[in-house]
Amino acid sequence: MSERFVLATHNPAKLREMREILSELGLEVISPEEAGVTVDVEETGTTFAENAMLKAKALCEATGLPAIGDDSGLCVDVLNGGPGVYSARYGGENITDAQRNNLLLESVKGQGRRDAHFTCSIACAFPDGDTLTAEEHCHGVISYIPLGTGGFGYDPVFNYPPKLKTFAQMTPEEKSEVSHRGKALRAFAETLGAYLSERAWKELEAEKECQPEEADTAPETVPEEADAVPETVSEEPATVTEESAAPDALETVPENADTAPETVSDAPEVSETVSEVSETVPDAPETVSEVPETVDAPEAVTQESTAPEKSETVPEAVKNPQTSQTPTHHHHKKKKHKKHH
Repeated sequence: MSERFVLATHNPAKLREMREILSELGLEVISPEEAGVTVDVEETGTTFAENAMLKAKALCEATGLPAIGDDSGLCVDVLNGGPGVYSARYGGENITDAQRNNLLLESVKGQGRRDAHFTCSIACAFPDGDTLTAEEHCHGVISYIPLGTGGFGYDPVFNYPPKLKTFAQMTPEEKSEVSHRGKALRAFAETLGAYLSERAWKELEAEKECQPEEADTAPETVPEEADAVPETVSEEPATVTEESAAPDALETVPENADTAPETVSDAPEVSETVSEVSETVPDAPETVSEVPETVDAPEAVTQESTAPEKSETVPEAVKNPQTSQTPTHHHHKKKKHKKHH
């Protein structure tokens, strides 16, 4: 989208107004001379909007740039809306603005009400065929005599009652605030800004649609790499589980520690060792206790704990003192018989 717009006018004041209002949008406005063309459009429309669009389209076609055209005029009620679209040619093309104003005052003299309004219509044509329009009005009355020296055209005879001044008596800022042209320029700038924003969005969406493959393939490659990383990481927890088998064996010691004192009453050192181990591992996680099915460490501890059972059977054999003394008594008797013989 070009940021240069060409305005269909040869009036420096109009060019300055349009540049000021569109500069807020970051747009540049040039004249037909600056664009290197000369276009004369015959205003054959029956409304201000039609004439404005004729100018815009003709200049757009000649330059290939977005073009803006405008048309404005004075409409007097007692003159059936005249001079209207013929305001610039009212009374002929070869008379001055002062002469037209005097002609208008003579036309409304003695007609009673002097209501009138200004109308300004702005049109914009784009090379692709799009168009925009904006139109505003300003209502007032025709004065009895020309007042003021500012402005141009019918400004000295158009009185704006809210300010009790004619347009020619106002400063440019005052006039721009209430005039048909000032309001039309602001309305056009707002419409143009909304249009350019929407157009920029559509162009962005069109660019995305032209690259669907790149957008689709990019996400596919990323998940593949993301899946490969967890596979290698998942092997590490398995190694950690094997190394944690030793704490599982320690946890089984407290379970057998309850049975060990029943069979070994004379082994305090073993019980103290078991108690120390049980104190070091009191809060082992419940999830670890599920592993002992695959660990054989408890069996080794059980075999060691059974060794003291043999030492305990010795007192059971010694309980009957007669059986232990009888063999010794008979042995001495045999020796005495040998001595008698």
